[in-house]
Amino acid sequence: MGKRKRKQHPELHIICREENGEPVIYIELEGKPIAKRGKPGTAYHKQWIPLALGWTVRDHNYPHGIEVEYQDPAEHRPNPQLPA
Repeated sequence: MGKRKRKQHPELHIICREENGEPVIYIELEGKPIAKRGKPGTAYHKQWIPLALGWTVRDHNYPHGIEVEYQDPAEHRPNPQLPA
């Protein structure tokens, strides 16, 4: 029997940056931001705001864990052809 290859997972980082004197939390995938945490006092408070197409970030026992999901946007486009 051959060995089963392990699925490679991309490298994710939680980064805190200062913007306009305020801390902002980002999720980065291989150095590119894919989501940021909504600021208190806004409609996006306690939510992840997507910054890259196809990526979704959800809380999973936050701040101890998050769930990151990717769905190829091309798979979800409606068919542009109309019936004849």
